[in-house]
Amino acid sequence: MANTPEGKFTTAINKRLPPEIHHESCTSAFRGGTPDQYYEGDEGTCRIEYKFIRALKLPACIELGNLKKKYALSEKQNDWLTRAFYNGVNVAVVLGTKTEVFMLATPVHWNTSWIRSNDVYIPDNKGLQQFTIVDRDFVARWIIENVT
Repeated sequence: MANTPEGKFTTAINKRLPPEIHHESCTSAFRGGTPDQYYEGDEGTCRIEYKFIRALKLPACIELGNLKKKYALSEKQNDWLTRAFYNGVNVAVVLGTKTEVFMLATPVHWNTSWIRSNDVYIPDNKGLQQFTIVDRDFVARWIIENVT
């Protein structure tokens, strides 16, 4: 996977982590639904499912829960991440392009439709907060904060 666009995206984030944080790929044809990466530090673990779109910018509407979208979570991925979240595991879905990143860390968030307004995504669920577009450093900091 390292030579795929998604693999290169994941590697770019992993290179931002200190060496004491263990990370490994869980990508395998035999692991249906398992998130792409496992991270472990002295204080905890987390799992991240990475998605990459071959574009400069993120789309006008993000729907990770819509199976019709090419970048969507599969049913198994959604089930795995949701179960892990409710079992107290730090999990996230990270959607990236060449220049932008969008990160969601709860099932309610990754199953919501998000509409872009400049550098902010507004949820179709009016009870949720809006999220800004982030960068690869933000994802690395989130991992560090959750495992150390």
